[in-house]
Amino acid sequence: MGRAPLHTWAARRLYDHSPLPRVKDPRLRPWLLRGREAGRGPDSEPLVTEGEPLGWISDRVIEEAASEVERQPNGWGPLDRHA
Repeated sequence: MGRAPLHTWAARRLYDHSPLPRVKDPRLRPWLLRGREAGRGPDSEPLVTEGEPLGWISDRVIEEAASEVERQPNGWGPLDRHA
């Protein structure tokens, strides 16, 4: 099976983490970082060096990400896979 297109991958990452302000801390906000990929984490997320924050991600983009995930043919569970 091939990898998802970049926009779908990004939408899933935003979707997975969108509940965090509600369940962890209301001050949490998604943001965009530019850096050089140095490896992959346990969830296949890119690990970066030389990181430079670029800006906050708006609520509208989060809503668009949720719509993208909902349009996918295969279901996508919550970030807490043990729930």
